Amino acid sequence: GSLGLRWAKDANAVTGVFQAQTYSVDDRRFRDSVGGTLQWQHSLSQSRQVSLFLQHAGLSYPDPTQSIRDASRNIAGIGIANAFGGEHAPVVFASVYGGEEQQDNELVPHLGHKPVGVRVGAQTTLASGVVLFGNLSAEQRKYGGDDPLFLVRREDRQYDVTVGVNYTLAPKWS
Repeated sequence: GSLGLRWAKDANAVTGVFQAQTYSVDDRRFRDSVGGTLQWQHSLSQSRQVSLFLQHAGLSYPDPTQSIRDASRNIAGIGIANAFGGEHAPVVFASVYGGEEQQDNELVPHLGHKPVGVRVGAQTTLASGVVLFGNLSAEQRKYGGDDPLFLVRREDRQYDVTVGVNYTLAPKWS
């Protein structure tokens, strides 16, 4: 779930969002995440915008055998978006980011890592109050220590595809 506020004046806007998520595997709670995002946007023109963002998430694993993986994830990034005119008012966007996921337990540096990533996406209006969106993202992670089982430093690559619909329930509510 997400809950946020947005303040705008002239060519600038600031958005703050509180986020809470639960991930389940095989119908069992696997990981919880609580945090937020702070974003500043600046309109370069009526159709182009740049943004800077900060994200924080506290990651916790409810299973006591996994709690050693608890961590704090901090990300900073920059993005750009461009809107096109026309009937469906398409928008394209891209961002790059980097940061650190620091494990809570100092004895397991191989669980902490430094992610670097890129996102690209688009959205288009399907009908009044209905917006289709999608994005692709890629993230590379370099870990902070050798894995104790394999005695090598781990590197991961993660790719995500997201597709969704925003529906306006009432003015200023979606």
